[in-house]
Amino acid sequence: MTNTAAQNAAGLAEAFAKSAATTDRSGYPAEQAAQLAQAGLFKTHAAPFSVQAEGLRALGQVCGASAWFAATGGAAVAHAAKTSAEALAEIGAGDRFCTIASAPQSATLTRSGGGIRLDGVWPSVGGLDHAEWVILDGVRDGDQIVSVIAPISALKASDFLYFGGVRGVKWRKLEASAIEIPPHRIGAKLDASARLDPLIGAVLGGAEGVYTLYTTATKARISGVGGHAVARFTQVQARLAESHADLKVCRALYAALLSAADAGEADAETQRDQAYIVRTAMAAANRLLSQMGAMGLSETNPVQRQYRDLRVFASAPSFNWDASFAAFGRAVLGVEDASRAA
Repeated sequence: MTNTAAQNAAGLAEAFAKSAATTDRSGYPAEQAAQLAQAGLFKTHAAPFSVQAEGLRALGQVCGASAWFAATGGAAVAHAAKTSAEALAEIGAGDRFCTIASAPQSATLTRSGGGIRLDGVWPSVGGLDHAEWVILDGVRDGDQIVSVIAPISALKASDFLYFGGVRGVKWRKLEASAIEIPPHRIGAKLDASARLDPLIGAVLGGAEGVYTLYTTATKARISGVGGHAVARFTQVQARLAESHADLKVCRALYAALLSAADAGEADAETQRDQAYIVRTAMAAANRLLSQMGAMGLSETNPVQRQYRDLRVFASAPSFNWDASFAAFGRAVLGVEDASRAA
């Protein structure tokens, strides 16, 4: 993924914004998944951190499902490249979408008779309508936890009742039963140890999208009691200003984070700032949605849709508040991580 690809993401965002509501209800359009691939948005593993994050930010501002597809497809290609050249070629090397399944209910490799077989259940997997391959994470292989790359045609997919965000990816349950797995498709567990995650771009973009949609809606809203213009209410104006200030802080920290990441200077303070951006962006978005009252709970409200998608991105393990802030505290105090000291 190059700077041109990041610019392509911004260009696609304008068109994707028009179909975001339909995508949320009916699923992600095949032509949009193809456009993401053509724009190079699944080939992220060699790009600077800032390019990855900014591409996701542009998409996250208007369509959470698009940001999810770009982030997941890029992560899948990066992981397949580390697994084997043969596996990377099989999934398309970024020319088509490959999805990822994590957090299995159970997943085990059995080695017997010279063969390797996979059994497992992954309860929440997105993007299956647009993928031929899936990276199945969290698989137990003896005393190790590994990942396995498998063709989706060899697995059983079924409906999964889900009331959260990014609904356009159509979350489903995946089951593997005694699937034969060649050794070149077995790799290390997906890496969750990186201090920084390009998905921070989708978080900031998602919160910016909430602010934009809320502002547009509020300018036209008339209160249900009294028939007054909602934009004239002091508390509405104040909450808007507060969230604007929060996002201004987030952008400043985000710019510094991108610079540090690209320069290879990310440290515990950068990791802390990433978690702070996530929590502050969520607070800004939540404040605006809450200000809408009962209207904010409507499934058809675009602000609610944008907020649901934002919550999914903000829940990524790499944004854990306690872990990120404790790491900074340890660095300042010069103490060892107790979880690794033994």
